[in-house]
Amino acid sequence: MRSFWSFLRNERRFIPAFLSVLSALLATVILLPLRASLELAIVVLVYMLPVGFSTALGGFLSGVVAALASFLLLNYFFVPPYGTLLVHQPQHILLLVGFLVLTTSVGQLVG
Repeated sequence: MRSFWSFLRNERRFIPAFLSVLSALLATVILLPLRASLELAIVVLVYMLPVGFSTALGGFLSGVVAALASFLLLNYFFVPPYGTLLVHQPQHILLLVGFLVLTTSVGQLVG
């Protein structure tokens, strides 16, 4: 049977990844009521903050997890049609792919 301390030692690498998902969710909760009045470029910039902070505090893995979570949340809640992961406009596809590439690059540079 594993002791509590060995469990924490082994699970320590997953806690920053979990916190990075929480930070992306927090950004969503803050931005969602303002969705009608914000442009998509502003939302993208705000979603880059959790990625940068997660990478700086938790390392590369945490940054990649934050980038993926932010990418999915951005697509689901802020790219029309809302509530799906479908994208109908080519410029939104380019925006989402660029966001994922940029946040992953930032994560690698900061990490």
